[in-house]
Amino acid sequence: MNNPNQLRNKNRRNFVLLVVVFLMPMIVAWLVLKNIDTLKPSGSRNFGELIQPARPLQEFTLQLRDGVKFGLDEVRGKWNIFYFNKSECAQTCQETFTKLHQARLGQGREMHRLRFLYVNTDSATVTEQTLQFIKSLPETKIISGTQEELIKLEAQFEATGKSPKEEGRFFLIDPNGNIMMTYSKESFVRDLLKDLDHLLKYSQIG
Repeated sequence: MNNPNQLRNKNRRNFVLLVVVFLMPMIVAWLVLKNIDTLKPSGSRNFGELIQPARPLQEFTLQLRDGVKFGLDEVRGKWNIFYFNKSECAQTCQETFTKLHQARLGQGREMHRLRFLYVNTDSATVTEQTLQFIKSLPETKIISGTQEELIKLEAQFEATGKSPKEEGRFFLIDPNGNIMMTYSKESFVRDLLKDLDHLLKYSQIG
């Protein structure tokens, strides 16, 4: 027959075991969330590339199609995606903007906080076909300027280590005017959806 001390120790062990069994799923879940980046399969890819540290845009002067100035002050207050392209928005360009707008629509009532900027890097005005395509996309503006101003602006994005001239490359700017993320043409709509949903949900700006 067990003495009182043995019985007490046995009950204590059973209680500890019960607590461990109860808490283990929560502990494992916490560890997974804490180390989610390191626990990703080695073959997985993350298409949204964080700019570390974020690079504040310096003052620049471009114009909208109607000649109205568009610079750093106009960038602030909204989440902006910059896309650099020549005067004709061909296949990759159109695929990129279609993808961007699908991701924007996925933000529901928060989508008004996001704007797209088509930076025309040509001295020529955009083609009529490009103009009609851009006009069909809500919250998308065409901006252009002198070659000198365009080169200065491009250099700011080049400083992130990713070229704005790369086909299909685009950059996310926060409402304070910081270049914070960039994506390649291989990015998926679902990646954009997740990133934008997270940023718009937890950000109190823009």
